[in-house]
Amino acid sequence: MEKQREGAYGFAVSGGHSLKADEPLIDEVAGRFNGMKLYLPVFLAGFVLFACGFLCAQPLSESEVQAAAARVDLALLNARKQEGGAITEQPAPDRLRQADDAVFLRRACIDLAGRLPKAAEVRQFLEDPAPAKRGALVDRLLEEPGAAEVRFQLLAESLRVKDTLGNQSQAPFIAWLHKAMADDMPYDKLMATLLRSPNEDMEAHPASGFYTRDGGDLLHTSTETAEAFLGARLYCAQCHDHPYAEFTQRQTFEFAGCFADSFKNGPRLPSRYAYRDGKPGDWIAPRYLPLSADPGDEASVALAALPTPGKVPREELALWFTGPTNNRFAEVGALRLWHRLFGRINRSGQYWEGAVQAMPYHTAFTENNCEMPPAWKGAWPEDLLDPDNDSAGPVRSLGEEFMRCGYRQKEFMRILARTMAYQSEAVRRVQPGQPSLTDGPFLKRLPPEVTWTAWSVEAGSEGAASSTGADIGQVPPEGHPLRLLGRGTREWSDESAPVISHALTRFIITSSLVEQAAKVKARSVSKHESPTSKVEHLFLSTLGRFPEGREESAALRHLAEHPESAPQDIAWALLNTSEFLFQP
Repeated sequence: MEKQREGAYGFAVSGGHSLKADEPLIDEVAGRFNGMKLYLPVFLAGFVLFACGFLCAQPLSESEVQAAAARVDLALLNARKQEGGAITEQPAPDRLRQADDAVFLRRACIDLAGRLPKAAEVRQFLEDPAPAKRGALVDRLLEEPGAAEVRFQLLAESLRVKDTLGNQSQAPFIAWLHKAMADDMPYDKLMATLLRSPNEDMEAHPASGFYTRDGGDLLHTSTETAEAFLGARLYCAQCHDHPYAEFTQRQTFEFAGCFADSFKNGPRLPSRYAYRDGKPGDWIAPRYLPLSADPGDEASVALAALPTPGKVPREELALWFTGPTNNRFAEVGALRLWHRLFGRINRSGQYWEGAVQAMPYHTAFTENNCEMPPAWKGAWPEDLLDPDNDSAGPVRSLGEEFMRCGYRQKEFMRILARTMAYQSEAVRRVQPGQPSLTDGPFLKRLPPEVTWTAWSVEAGSEGAASSTGADIGQVPPEGHPLRLLGRGTREWSDESAPVISHALTRFIITSSLVEQAAKVKARSVSKHESPTSKVEHLFLSTLGRFPEGREESAALRHLAEHPESAPQDIAWALLNTSEFLFQP
């Protein structure tokens, strides 16, 4: 029985092809493609996009969102059963206990809109008796400008976006990406546009910034694109065949040729090429990466089809990359959004807990002189992307839901935020043997932009007008607080990550920025008359919750003893707590 799934733009795509009666016609239409019959869905995708693309702009209905969220929850539950978790027919109470409203509000504001909740917002949400208030909150947050900025920052990390490259401003490219995220351009359409972009002026073709990023170095562009959008690591294979790597050096150069603007314009084998399948300086024909270990699978055969001689490789690359047979593209895209809401998974399948020291944002070299990113970098666990891995069910489910909602990132984040898993208490520690995709958000550090904005908006400093710190540029200078908080150099895809370090702790304790933010918070309580309401306001605006009994007693006692300085003291202390720097 053939499995049906939704394609990139909402139409049904068969898991195999069942058009044998029309094979002569298919051969004629598909032309010279190898595996031509299996490529027909890719061509249909482009045609159907023209016919029904307007449907993608329509938000999912409430019933569609709930059904999709339920399917994700079920996939997580099944994975937990399969891996020996103590779950029978119902989720274990200690694993899926629902987070309280204050925790959910703070979590959703941070993850979806890139900001902390306001004090009045917390009061209103906690007092709201409506049973559907969480869903309404998610919908409201996703319409804020900050939500589009969150999606832009995720994309900018993947594409290694900088403000300038040499003397050339990247402003047209950045503006185009901002608009694409504000419009919620489908992820596959966005990627296809980038891959097809011509080598022309960025003012006329803003998407060409994708190729100008590396100055025409197709090997570098293809390597970073494979890492960021396919979860395929090619760094070692740029230099040699690694005995434990998934891809060879020749395959890496063949794939780089797929990014060329003409069939013969790809990179040649390097001068130190040392294998029998080619000689240094040889031109090799473009070829796609072999992404499946099952060469007999029909979808795998389609993915293994060769670019057509005489045609523009990058044009066909866009079809291969985003076509309905390339599940890996959908799964990695879905995982990136999962990381934002649930926590970042590293290559070992464990969740990122933060670096314990300042991270070395520089190029590393192996003993074979291979250029490598810093050792901590790498967000895609290979086992979860293996189609033959039975425990990768949740990742496959995420990819299917991402395709089913038309690759719209805003809609997919809406689905994730509606799951039981996302509304659960935070997972404090992932034990060995537990599923890599946990059935609850991982306790994680605030994103660098959220922390910086909380400080700078309160202090009225540079960046205060931005909801996510966008006004300071893509790569802040060395020593900027955002760099201490984990914003990287954008030399590597997805390199930024929140930091826990002595340098950051020292900065928070001694920084005039944090001190000024505390002063502003202290002044904001002047409109509150009673000491209790003053203390409540400080807790609500900083931690997103009311103070507990002992906290309130200690704060009130300090306020009574030092009425002038106590508000600033309390605000400063709250800004220095671990609770402020982490999201539940």
